[in-house]
Amino acid sequence: MGKKGFILLVALIGILVYIGGQNPEILQEKIPIPADRSMETAYELDTQTLTYPQVNILDQKYDEKPTQSNILSPGYSISSAYSYGEPVRKNTGMLKMTITNTGNSEIYVYGYGLRPASGSGIFDFESGYLIPPGEQKELGYACFDVPDKMTIKLEPFIKIMAASESGKWHDYGMQNFDTIEIKTRAAAAEVNPQYTYNPAYLFEKINSLVNSSDPQVRSKAAKAAKEYPGKYNIYQVCALYDNLIEDVDYISDPRGSDYWVGPGETLEIGAGDCDDYAITMASLVEAIGGTSRIYLTETHAYAAVYIGTEEDLDRISGAMEQYYGCVPIYYATDKYGCWLLLDPSAGMYAGSLPVETAPTENGWTYTRQTNVTVIDIAAR
Repeated sequence: MGKKGFILLVALIGILVYIGGQNPEILQEKIPIPADRSMETAYELDTQTLTYPQVNILDQKYDEKPTQSNILSPGYSISSAYSYGEPVRKNTGMLKMTITNTGNSEIYVYGYGLRPASGSGIFDFESGYLIPPGEQKELGYACFDVPDKMTIKLEPFIKIMAASESGKWHDYGMQNFDTIEIKTRAAAAEVNPQYTYNPAYLFEKINSLVNSSDPQVRSKAAKAAKEYPGKYNIYQVCALYDNLIEDVDYISDPRGSDYWVGPGETLEIGAGDCDDYAITMASLVEAIGGTSRIYLTETHAYAAVYIGTEEDLDRISGAMEQYYGCVPIYYATDKYGCWLLLDPSAGMYAGSLPVETAPTENGWTYTRQTNVTVIDIAAR
């Protein structure tokens, strides 16, 4: 199971927010795979129908940097918040930084990053956002090397300019926040689940629900295509994933039932459980010309999109680094190639890990022994 990583690799108020995805206990649901149904494969992918996303030049949507014209310091007031998952030792950690302008004048943030509190090195990332008073902005992800220690101390920083009342700008350069301490964890032991592909009952049921022609699905797909125009590309996939997280809240099915619906109902009510997320995500991918599938365990479901062979990984991961910043990208492999993991119920970005999985030193694994059923979405 693969991972593509990137090796790098005046009031200041810091707020820490631990984000480990949704609560796994809440997300565990019984996936209905009747014992009396045949698990014989009912469908085989046709390699001629496989599509993979293109990589275009991404035009970074940064605001124009002001010109410094004020030698005197006008002052500013900001708060910072950080969201992160518990990083794995001897792996790549990541932290998302959000800045709120709590002052009375505009600020411009043109860089951000992290510095280890002990040792050398700096993890420095480009930015370019004008933030009016009272507004906040996600700067993006900052990645860092995780040592083989129980905790790691990091010093976040930003590079900031502030405007005076007369509209002149002063460049403060690098400004540091208080040191944060993050607990780490050991890499998970690898589990080797048993895979079943396209058993008739589940293949027919899921394929009957995935609907790329639903009007709401088409509307969401058109929005992503308009934002990142051209042929089917990886930025459209990322945009669809991010929008689905924003548009649909997680909600469990009523106790004692497992109610599966098509993407139109999920998008209309703005809520769904893991299988609703998976069906909707697959529908959105198919609507922009992609090839999708759904993975089912006994208690969870998530989608994936075909991204080509291992020879395409550098191209895809490089494009996703442009889109998200430096984040580890996780994927599954089989005889057809590589499948980017898409689990909006758990991950912070496209290609992050699904529920009930964990990083290993060289990739990822399920956290317990499980049977995995893979359902390919048939070309139509």
